[in-house]
Amino acid sequence: MKKLSKFLLCLTLMLVSCFAMVGCGDNPPDTSGNDYQSAVINNSNYSNYLSLNSFLYYQTVNTDFYFQNMPCFDWCYKTGDINSELLGAKVLTEDFTKPTTETFFSNNTTNIDKRWKVVSFKSLKDIKINSIEFTLNREQGIILNTYNVSFIITTNETSKEYVSSSNQTEGNNCKYTFTSFWYPDYSDIEENGYISLPKDSVLTIVFNDTKLIKETYSEELSTQNGVGSPEYSTNEERAFALSESIKCFNISNLTINGQSK
Repeated sequence: MKKLSKFLLCLTLMLVSCFAMVGCGDNPPDTSGNDYQSAVINNSNYSNYLSLNSFLYYQTVNTDFYFQNMPCFDWCYKTGDINSELLGAKVLTEDFTKPTTETFFSNNTTNIDKRWKVVSFKSLKDIKINSIEFTLNREQGIILNTYNVSFIITTNETSKEYVSSSNQTEGNNCKYTFTSFWYPDYSDIEENGYISLPKDSVLTIVFNDTKLIKETYSEELSTQNGVGSPEYSTNEERAFALSESIKCFNISNLTINGQSK
């Protein structure tokens, strides 16, 4: 009986030892998806990362020859939440053909009939942005200073506007590449130059009007200020700014390089 008890005790100890040894094995790799992986968001996979949130563009009808409001426009077309300061006197939100997310990521060859002001996308994943590229198919001679394109990231807690260094190709079909984003206090820009776009936050691209157009003054105001005033414009400057303010461009081939998880 004693021998049987000792045998059972030894067998129990052996089994406990075996389970303990298995428990000491290497931990399995982390497959939870918490690590960022390199990602290129383009026309082949954009639907996994982003969805169109809002947009605003102007119609190329211009009757504001007095330059009381710039840029000159009568109608604007929008979807989603847009800053009211950017809207025209007449806002159309229904009964017009609306772009989709694909519009901006595809090779857009439609007529150049819109002057874009705002395009924003909602993030479907956590994304770190290293660069943003797109092609502008534009009317001949249009002026678009790349330093007047800004990027806003909006979360539930904050809204921050970034600017960027950039380069571009020449011609009417210009490819713009924006990198090295910065924000005044630099606090949330990582050492490798990425800016964070958390899941469910919004990336907004704003096409600001050029300094030339913003600083053109009406004939009445110019007369009041006098020729020596910085707030004075000649007829030639007004005519040139007027022609620039109504020129249109398409946005296509949007590509975002960075990381995602």
